[in-house]
Amino acid sequence: MGRIVNCVVCDEIRQEITNKFILIGVYVKDIVVPEFPTHTAISIWLQYRPDRIGDHDIFVRVNGPTDEEGKLAPFVGMRARAVVDKIEDVPLALNKLIFKADRPGEISIDFSHDNEKWEEISRLKVLHGAVASVGFTPSLLGGATSETG
Repeated sequence: MGRIVNCVVCDEIRQEITNKFILIGVYVKDIVVPEFPTHTAISIWLQYRPDRIGDHDIFVRVNGPTDEEGKLAPFVGMRARAVVDKIEDVPLALNKLIFKADRPGEISIDFSHDNEKWEEISRLKVLHGAVASVGFTPSLLGGATSETG
């Protein structure tokens, strides 16, 4: 069976006419929101590695906390069919999935071939915190600087 070799959670995914993907606002470990409850859009970019030619069913679900203990339960589920005519990685872009969070917790992203046996492929914390306003871009650590003078 094929497998997911890459999972990136971000704000938005775009595809250029050259078939390159642009991942905007990549989340590394935490999704920080200004307040709870919140409805937040995330996008998920997957790299699927098939092991054979033919049709592949790909199921993805996003789970979020459902109770005071933070037990995870599915809130978004998707099914895709990849038609593989040569063995090479297949990109899948799942854009603008909305999730609701009433309080801090975690979300997980799972993958399955049959919608029964699931494998977790990513997990992120959802936290309350300060969110930079539009137009503010903090400098990157170790980034290039310019001096005038």
